[in-house]
Amino acid sequence: MRRAIRNHRIDFAAILVLVVLAAVVTGYVLEHQPAFHFGQSYYQVNADFSEASAVTAGQGQAVTIAGVPIGQVGGVTVRDGVAVVQMEIEKKYAPIYRNATVLLRPRTPLKDMYLELDPGSRSAGRLPAGGTIPTSQTTPDVDVSQILSSLDSDSRNYLLLLLAAGAGALKDGGSATGSARPSADAVSSLQETLKRFAPLGKSTRQFASLLARRQSSLRRAVHNLDLVAGSLGGVDHELASLIDASDTNFQAISANDDELEQTLEEFPGTLRTTQASLVKLRSFASASGSTLHALQPFARHFAPALKASQPLFRSTTSVLASELEPFSVKLQPLASILRPAAQSLKVSTPKLTSSVGVLNDLFNELAYQGQGNRSYLFYGGWLAHIADSLVSSGDADGSIVQGLFMGTCAQLSFYETSLQQTDKPLGVILALLGAPSVAQLPGVKPLPGTSDYSCPSG
Repeated sequence: MRRAIRNHRIDFAAILVLVVLAAVVTGYVLEHQPAFHFGQSYYQVNADFSEASAVTAGQGQAVTIAGVPIGQVGGVTVRDGVAVVQMEIEKKYAPIYRNATVLLRPRTPLKDMYLELDPGSRSAGRLPAGGTIPTSQTTPDVDVSQILSSLDSDSRNYLLLLLAAGAGALKDGGSATGSARPSADAVSSLQETLKRFAPLGKSTRQFASLLARRQSSLRRAVHNLDLVAGSLGGVDHELASLIDASDTNFQAISANDDELEQTLEEFPGTLRTTQASLVKLRSFASASGSTLHALQPFARHFAPALKASQPLFRSTTSVLASELEPFSVKLQPLASILRPAAQSLKVSTPKLTSSVGVLNDLFNELAYQGQGNRSYLFYGGWLAHIADSLVSSGDADGSIVQGLFMGTCAQLSFYETSLQQTDKPLGVILALLGAPSVAQLPGVKPLPGTSDYSCPSG
């Protein structure tokens, strides 16, 4: 054996190097799997989700607290129709508490998921290892398509009308390019309009408080009216003078009957226009009410997300206040340069998204492995092996493609008698293949008076 090793020491050394490399790669892969970290244990807890699409163990999907990775997804199972996600949390971040909440969120549009964990408060008590966070404290990923699909067709149409009306408030109608981006004047005008709502709200609040005191005010008004009526009973002559003066005023008004009649003629058209406007406003109010009612589930799911975002907002407030504004000022020249490219990218993005979706479906199909079956990628390895063996031989001019030529007696006769006379390159290929002639085949007899042969049956 030593002599064989000495004679093939180069091959033996190459095999040893390959074995060492295989061991190193295997150790690296196992080291980056939560369940195989050597010398390290984890604080394992489970989280129940009503839906856990794209969550896969062994893909490096992280568990984070305030954006800081603290562990990885260890496994995903189904129990009683609920997705159970196992979280492998490093010991130094333990424990978490019974009122902890978990959000399932994507990092990229390709659904690279991660778990955002809020560990809860100490007063709720520790969650033991192997414990489970119920679905009432977890929030799955919600797509915009799911929100829209929860609305009926009328609500979706009304929502589109509402968004189109809102966009019309910001649209720059004088743009030569027809762009829907709001101009500075339009945004300033909208801001000024919104600022006027503050005095309106203050006046409305004052008006409501006055209405709340209407009962006592009416009581005082009736009492004062009684006092006025009693006082008028003692001033008959003064009332007669007032009536005479009023008669004079009415005579003066009657002298302008034509002008007053023209004014009154304008009232019906004004009332019709006002009525039509109020009817349209009632339809808009009805659509807004049903739309806002349909958005209530979204608002309830949005509340945990806002609550989980509070630590991020607190940690980034100082950065936004001191660094974002100078950065934005310096970024403006670059933004003006990138604007044409961004507009072109906006046109290409839908097609790019569709292409990425097709590639994603292709990769999913290649990697899909049903129960008891093998994926296409498994057979791809065999195909590579067969292709390698096909060109394993070669010489100084390159690789030689190996193959097996098979043909029947009748086919060989056809190649030799018909094709070789009309296609000389085919004759050269047959000569290179080393195929036997028809006359050399057993049981073949030449036909008298011809150049053809009689092939045996079967």
